[in-house]
Amino acid sequence: MGSSLRLFALTTAAFLLGAIPAAHAALPDHVMEANASRMAAGAYHTCALRTDDTPTCWGDDGNHQAAVPDGTGSLRAIAAGDYHTCAIKTDRTPLCWGNNSHDRATLPDNIGTVTAITAGGSHTCAIKTGGTPLCWGKNDDGQSTIPDGIDTVTS
Repeated sequence: MGSSLRLFALTTAAFLLGAIPAAHAALPDHVMEANASRMAAGAYHTCALRTDDTPTCWGDDGNHQAAVPDGTGSLRAIAAGDYHTCAIKTDRTPLCWGNNSHDRATLPDNIGTVTAITAGGSHTCAIKTGGTPLCWGKNDDGQSTIPDGIDTVTS
């Protein structure tokens, strides 16, 4: 089964189970034709990397979380949060866009290059090249504070 067909089947199943409102059930044509190789689902938007590693996002774009910045090009990875999206460029530098409350989409000065990235509701975490974990954004429940003893993470 091709990637676009699997993506369609997954979305259709979620719609039938009531997880996706009817207005958001249909995948855009550019996704169905894209043969996506990877995808990430946020609270109100979804992103995929096509087989040529170019990104596409769809769904709610009220905070510009589904509007891939012009000139983004090919990506290694993509992560979708509630109202923001983050990705890793081919040179391993991270990129985030969308809602920036709590600085969830503002990259820390010391981030450098990364091997993995994930987007939470109002925070973001990445694994720096070399394995050091780093989180930023909202931290009211300690979600952006790396616990003592977690010095290196393998992705």
